Amino acid sequence: MTSLLHPLCALVAVAALLYKAGPLRRAPGDPALWALCAVHGFSALSFTLSTPTVWLAVDRLTGIADSAALLAQSSVMCLIAAQCVLLDRLLLPPGRARRNLLRHLLVLCGVLIVLTALFARLDLSGEHPGDFTVHYAGDADYQRYLLLYSVVFMAGEVLVSVLCLRFARRVNRLWLRRGLCVTAVGSALSLGYGAVRLANGVCGCVAQNPSWAERAAWLCGGIGGLLAQTGWTLPGWGPLLTRARRAAHDYRQYQRLHPLWLAMVRSRPDITLEEGRYSRLSSLLTVRNIEFRLYRRAIEIRDGQLALRESLDAEVAERAARLGRATGLVGEELAAGVTAAQLKAALHTRRLGLRPAVPDMLKAADGPSAADLSAEITWLVRVARAYRACPLLTPG
Repeated sequence: MTSLLHPLCALVAVAALLYKAGPLRRAPGDPALWALCAVHGFSALSFTLSTPTVWLAVDRLTGIADSAALLAQSSVMCLIAAQCVLLDRLLLPPGRARRNLLRHLLVLCGVLIVLTALFARLDLSGEHPGDFTVHYAGDADYQRYLLLYSVVFMAGEVLVSVLCLRFARRVNRLWLRRGLCVTAVGSALSLGYGAVRLANGVCGCVAQNPSWAERAAWLCGGIGGLLAQTGWTLPGWGPLLTRARRAAHDYRQYQRLHPLWLAMVRSRPDITLEEGRYSRLSSLLTVRNIEFRLYRRAIEIRDGQLALRESLDAEVAERAARLGRATGLVGEELAAGVTAAQLKAALHTRRLGLRPAVPDMLKAADGPSAADLSAEITWLVRVARAYRACPLLTPG
């Protein structure tokens, strides 16, 4: 599991670090950005060192068996401290955040010194990148080492989770709030890793199956780490998802308006700026400036409706309303069906060069007045859908 999960987690952390490197170069004096980069950097380092191939390479480089374990777990301690510093920068006044920074650094240095001292007392033998904790579970010094490591880890993750949720309730930015919640969930899930390590430190093993517990620990730690990294970066790239979803929605609306728009421009080619681009394929291939093109298409349909006002027939409107009610249409769906039927009849009348027998003085085909252009487009999409389905109604 570690040979697959840890490289993935390290890759995500490195990508997040590179993503924030640009803003850091533009604002090198921002303490929060430095703390965020430290979060990504120490996360990448801890997962990289825990990857079996890297673990063995580090052991050969240092000449100390399983030295990668101490380095990886020290990186985790630094990661916890960096997250606390980051949240202090986001939540507290600058002066108090600076005072807390000194406190976090003193605690971190103390923890690292004690962990290193306890690690140095271990009777290290061989290399155990996949079962280090299981192998040394019965060693009293390693149990003390694990007790300190797991208590600090769990306390830090609980603090991070609580502070993220507290901060999320204060902010108005949607993606920042979502990112903090995702980070809080990731930190909470990582407690499963800490709980297994705590049990290792207290009991020397977990139930009757330490290998199963190891898999659970790494799974909780890996997934929790992935979620936390995702949460810290979500405010940066999350808005891109919003814009992509908006563009996809505009594209769908643009295509749904095509049949009605095409009927209008064939009747009055002068209403459109896209002369000659009438084919369905051309419409489907339109992706650039889709928001502007959608609004332009809606305006052109409205221009076409204005051009047809003198061809609207009140009798067609009455027949369409009767047929619509008979098929169960009500409210805006009924109004859209009536509008579509009137427009289809008016276009037919205009092509034949005729005038309506009973002119519609109320101009029902104008539809209800919309509060904004977005609501207007929603209304026109209903009309376009009805236009494709409704039959051609003629007076009489």
